[in-house]
Amino acid sequence: MKKVLIVFFTWPILFIGQTPTKNSCWKKESYEKYNHVNFSNLEEINQTINFNKIDYPLLHATIFFLTNKERAKRKKKIIFWNKNLEIAAFNHSKMMAELNFFSHSSKIKKRKEPEDRAKIAGIINPFIAENIAKTPVNSQDTYLSLSKKIVTQWMNSPGHKSNILSKDALELGVGVFIIKEKEFSYVYSTQNFQWFYLTKNTVSKDSSPPGWK
Repeated sequence: MKKVLIVFFTWPILFIGQTPTKNSCWKKESYEKYNHVNFSNLEEINQTINFNKIDYPLLHATIFFLTNKERAKRKKKIIFWNKNLEIAAFNHSKMMAELNFFSHSSKIKKRKEPEDRAKIAGIINPFIAENIAKTPVNSQDTYLSLSKKIVTQWMNSPGHKSNILSKDALELGVGVFIIKEKEFSYVYSTQNFQWFYLTKNTVSKDSSPPGWK
């Protein structure tokens, strides 16, 4: 599978440390109600992110639908959301942030490759293409504006764009984690695409992103 990373630096803006929200306004069932077209009608995505109470499921969903929007613009098939892929993506972003590394190869031996992490997240048949990014965060960012910055980074990079628009991509899970590093804050982002075959899923050994009920 193709694994592509990107680091995008602009002038960073300082903000106070963050904690996740306990209960997200976004539910798993919301993926059945919304799509890449009507998702823009959701008022919550235009709210400025409260970095003391981050709604991670909403941020993941915003990136997911913007990704499908890019596919739709180019007449590509829409890909499906997958909970287990999101769990794998979130935990990789979280560990990159907390363990201070930026790579497709994890510092944790049992999580070395994307397929290893997908199996821990409950995917029996992983065929993973992975995009990662590290982006400085603006204190005035909304869920939509931050998501657009991340997706635009990937779309401006040939390797990332190839993964996003691949005809082999069938399912997607997005996971991000925001952390303060010295005086600045960054978002670590991961996209996990399942290629070729739909996932066969079992119970994840990893925790779900904070905010999921």
